[in-house]
Amino acid sequence: MEYAIDAAAQEQFAVRCRGVTKTYGTGDARVTALSGIDLEVRRGELLMVVGPSGCGKTTLISVIAGILDQDSGQCEVLGHDLKDMGQRERARFRGLSIGFVFQLFNLLPALNAVENVSVPLLINGIARKNAEARAEEVLEAVSLGSRLDALPGKLSGGQQQRVAIARALVHEPKLIVCDEPTSNLDHVTGRSMMELLRWLYPFALPNTRGMICTSNSVVEDDIDKRTMDSQTIAAINKT
Repeated sequence: MEYAIDAAAQEQFAVRCRGVTKTYGTGDARVTALSGIDLEVRRGELLMVVGPSGCGKTTLISVIAGILDQDSGQCEVLGHDLKDMGQRERARFRGLSIGFVFQLFNLLPALNAVENVSVPLLINGIARKNAEARAEEVLEAVSLGSRLDALPGKLSGGQQQRVAIARALVHEPKLIVCDEPTSNLDHVTGRSMMELLRWLYPFALPNTRGMICTSNSVVEDDIDKRTMDSQTIAAINKT
């Protein structure tokens, strides 16, 4: 099943948020995570959202990915406001259209690399044989062709992150969201991971309309960035 995407929004933006707010808790324990956030991710853009821990980066991309509901404001993703969708429809849309790379990898320990990467395709109803063949292709693309049968516990941190990236890409999503993909890696491995993401997008992912990554620190100058604190996101335009 393909979701129709608003033509005008598809032409310009992968993501468009206006006045997004999100709080947790009630009463004296109430904490504001997002306070009137505006954000646009243009089609074809690889964008970094940069800010310290606790500033709301993960909350923001969780709203964008349809994992969390915002309290107020609008967030259009690929021409859709996910808040207007029911839970089952949203889950279906997310499974077909969004690839998510988790900060802690979230690999299933009893499954090998191919089986982990196959999971999104199996959920979407693809036959196991075809799903595993596609998973092998993507693992080859992220330089893990020699580790197809390895369990997560037998892989290095960098290799586990490559499996997690392959899992996010295997169903050819239109939007890729990465939550601090280098935070659990050493500096050298983290830099190579960013280089991998930059190589994969957009050349190896022609159907992808945008990619958003979060980071605690400043990244390469030629990636567009948004600097985020607890109140706002300010655009830093590329020269």
